Amino acid sequence: MPFYNDFKMSLGQVGVSGTVKNLLPELPSNVTMRMKSGNMDGVCGYAGYCTTASGELLSFAVLCNEYDCTGAQMKSKITRILYEIAKM
Repeated sequence: MPFYNDFKMSLGQVGVSGTVKNLLPELPSNVTMRMKSGNMDGVCGYAGYCTTASGELLSFAVLCNEYDCTGAQMKSKITRILYEIAKM
C-alpha cells in the first residue's frame, strides 16, 4: 500500500517520540512499536503496529471503557498487555 509507510511514520514511536515515548521503558531494543494513544473520562486505548523480536509485523488495538479502577491502574494493565504483544 503506497500510503502505509507515511501513515506508520506519523505515529509516535515507543522510546522515541509522541505521547508513548516513555510508555514501555523495558521494551527490548530489537522491538519497535508505533502507536496512537487516547483517553478520556472512563475510556483508554492504544492502537498501532509492533515489529516483534522475531521480525513479525503485528497490528493491535487495546481499548477499554467503563472500567472500575483508576486511569493509572488501567494504563498499567494495558502496559502489561503491550509487553506481551512485543514478546510474540
